[in-house]
Amino acid sequence: MIKKILTPIVYATFIIPLFVVMIMILSEIENTVGFLLNMRGFIEFPLIIILLGGVLFWLANKLIFAFEHLTKTTILDHLRQSSIYYLITFFSVASVLKTGLNGGIAEGLTFSFAIMSIWAIIINATFLYKSRK
Repeated sequence: MIKKILTPIVYATFIIPLFVVMIMILSEIENTVGFLLNMRGFIEFPLIIILLGGVLFWLANKLIFAFEHLTKTTILDHLRQSSIYYLITFFSVASVLKTGLNGGIAEGLTFSFAIMSIWAIIINATFLYKSRK
């Protein structure tokens, strides 16, 4: 029972290294070669999220799957494991809808957390679908 409580928390912590590494990569790109087509990272940001996030969240799912010893996966396993990411997505979208996109740093960070959370949800659903028996 305790494993089922811990796994959403463990899975949610994987957004922190993704965010830190994404900021480091984007700042390094900006300081050394500049952004592609002078678009302020709109091309690099999704690439980093898709590539690095895909690998990181897939490894996180493998870790959680081995930790829980799931024999048969269900939709409830997905909803439980991704519950914190659903909350992050909901509150990020609600915040952006309330305040609007004014181009500030807060909106950018909120938007990036929403995108990373949606990607984590998609990867979790795909992993559980592929691992079901």
